[in-house]
Amino acid sequence: MNRTIRSALGRAFASRVVATLLTATVLVAPPLPARADEPIERVNAPYSGVRTDRRSDLVILPLLAAMDEPPRAVSDADALPLIVPGQVAWPEAAAWATAPNQKALIDGLYKVTEANDFKDSMIFALPYGVEDVSPDLVKARMYVELGDPPLLAAANIQYLPAIRTMTRLAHVEAIRRSSEGDVLGGMEVLARIAFFGRQLAERPMHAEVYLGYMMIWQAMERMADIAYTDFRGARSILSSGQAARLPDFINRLEEDRGVFAIDRLPFPTGNRAAAEQLISRVMQQRGGINQETFAATMARISAGGRPLRLFGEAGRWQLTAATQRDWFATLEELGKLYDDWQSRWRLDPFDPRMLQPFYATNLDKNQFPVLAASAPAISDLFPMRQFVRTSIAGVRHALGVLAFQYANRGWPPHLSSIRPNFIRAITSDPFNPNRARGQQPPFEYFVPIRDSVDPGPRDERRPHEMVVFVAGGQNFTIRLREDTFVLYSTGPDGGRNNADRIQNVWHVVKDTDLLLWPPVSSLWRQHLKDVGALK
Repeated sequence: MNRTIRSALGRAFASRVVATLLTATVLVAPPLPARADEPIERVNAPYSGVRTDRRSDLVILPLLAAMDEPPRAVSDADALPLIVPGQVAWPEAAAWATAPNQKALIDGLYKVTEANDFKDSMIFALPYGVEDVSPDLVKARMYVELGDPPLLAAANIQYLPAIRTMTRLAHVEAIRRSSEGDVLGGMEVLARIAFFGRQLAERPMHAEVYLGYMMIWQAMERMADIAYTDFRGARSILSSGQAARLPDFINRLEEDRGVFAIDRLPFPTGNRAAAEQLISRVMQQRGGINQETFAATMARISAGGRPLRLFGEAGRWQLTAATQRDWFATLEELGKLYDDWQSRWRLDPFDPRMLQPFYATNLDKNQFPVLAASAPAISDLFPMRQFVRTSIAGVRHALGVLAFQYANRGWPPHLSSIRPNFIRAITSDPFNPNRARGQQPPFEYFVPIRDSVDPGPRDERRPHEMVVFVAGGQNFTIRLREDTFVLYSTGPDGGRNNADRIQNVWHVVKDTDLLLWPPVSSLWRQHLKDVGALK
């Protein structure tokens, strides 16, 4: 990057504070060694040849920069499932979603998610750092700030908050369209934000991949919520004739043949490159730490962009330096850490090796504090990926059951009954471990009362009672009758528990299932209404 642009952009605020506050100590940094930027070039290399017309970042980022500030209620991610027509916050949320800048952003979202196959999808190809990034995007903070000197381990991915806001916009717009009778239109908005999340999940840095997976899961949950709300209410999808188009929509969500192809997502290698660059910066090849760079650099990373923490963090890292192993031991440990993750990435989830703890559980944070500070929780991506697979497949099957009901005025006798008219194929439950002799166990499906296995006195059938655990440690009990159906996954614990206890998380919680229908967000919102807690 030429000096004129660098001068115009200036240095990152946190980097200036490090230089100002810490020069008086031992923290004056010498010039970077030759090829210190090689890891950055390596991470950016796949994006250098992407054609302009295939770059979704060039479409989305300027629109994100122009987006209006959202209402306070929309900014609260936990409150978003409760913002629906009829609630106090809804008019302001709907007005924001339909303002010109937000309408332009939704149009841009559609533009970058037109492909029906992942191989033809656009690519979010923004490079890391300011090289080859337009000054307008840098000025708008729609880029990845690496600081001075540039370090991947200190990456501030400045567009992520705006993408989170765009995700909330998509949810509000989906609800708005659905509430006005365009149920499939609302679900299509959610499909598009999920497809864009898939693009983000292809990025090499953990923070972006994590957000991409979250976007997909949240879109699937909201899609089911919209379908459930309409079914329990106006049934606009039926009265308007949209129900006949449900099978085509369902088949676009196929994970193995369509846009998602979750199994084809690459392992995120950016954080390994970041760690290699960091080691070369703070350690000496023939010795231990580099006294001139160690504390300042590590403080810059661990302070997380909060300048007031830099002094305290620098002092802590000076004390930590004494326990850090040497260059060769650290690189060897780095290899073990990432080789374990990367070698498992393509394994079948039920491969015996996946039962073994990740090498990350052995990492000695006292001997390798540099690795402990720079290695994200990549182990979490494995169950999260299964969770996302389950969410996508679960929505397809739930919508297939709903399409069957609309067409036949009754629930299918078995889950397999929805194939092939309403779904191309019944797929297995990604979490169910019962794979002996090639078995592919489907999701669990039943209609309360109709399929009850626990008849009450005088052989009467009882409603199905389930306890639902939600974020924050809250829980509630709900009773379901034959006016709906239950579709569930065994969840991460792999056990069939008849959907008696529900907790929709991707880590193992014993004796709980993962509920796909009715949607947990719908049940939670109804519970809050019933107890007078939702206005």
